[in-house]
Amino acid sequence: MKIYKISQSELILPAGSVLYHGTVEEFDYSNPRGGGYDSVFWTTDDPKIAQTYIPVSGLLMTSVNHIYKPSTNPTIISIQKAIGIDYNQSTFKFDHSYNPDSPSSYKMAPIFEDKKYWHGTRVLDEKPRCQYVIDKLREVFGYEKVNRDNSPCYAQFRIKTHGYEPQHADYRTQGILLTVTTQRNFKIFDMTYGGQNDGSLIEPDYNKIQSFRQTESSGYDGVKINDFAQSNNYGNYGHTSIGLFPIALKDISIQTNVAHHEDL
Repeated sequence: MKIYKISQSELILPAGSVLYHGTVEEFDYSNPRGGGYDSVFWTTDDPKIAQTYIPVSGLLMTSVNHIYKPSTNPTIISIQKAIGIDYNQSTFKFDHSYNPDSPSSYKMAPIFEDKKYWHGTRVLDEKPRCQYVIDKLREVFGYEKVNRDNSPCYAQFRIKTHGYEPQHADYRTQGILLTVTTQRNFKIFDMTYGGQNDGSLIEPDYNKIQSFRQTESSGYDGVKINDFAQSNNYGNYGHTSIGLFPIALKDISIQTNVAHHEDL
């Protein structure tokens, strides 16, 4: 992509330039809009970087002792049912003065109604129940614990989710990669000053909304900033982004393709 530099802080993005935007949001792609936070439509010149902004999935970080116990959390309940743990929520009673979200009494799930687990209402050994959960998370969903705790009841798992539903370990959210083509020359203010300004995680450029509004009122179509993508391999991965102001959005065309998260 050719960018014509007018000065240290001003660029011309010529008609026909191609930019990319990755998202899981559904909106009218023929009538694009900026984000609710800053009213800017953010793009990059690298489709792979754009796809890092498509999340892999939703995520629930939890431990086994939260999965085998009765719960009011809809995702935990879905996990339980998928691995054969079925608590009758109509039997739940709550002590709201202690923990309003956790039942203080309940009827045991049928899978655990066994003397090796229980004697009356007293727990004899929790470990078999915990090991059952670990084995089933591996068998049904393909997960392995992420910590080194030797106690099965404190094994931790990162469970991928879509809405409230647990997903298999290899699941990736389906997103959209937007290919954005400019229909005229765009005048862009370069906050990186040709790369001389480094990005800062302490005061990131994408939070400088007042500067965006001042730039927009000065007649610019957009702004170039230092930005950061989240990479499993590199952590905060620095790159540049071009944000388009509302005045520019009527002069772009958009093509869409199904896409998933890409790591750098």
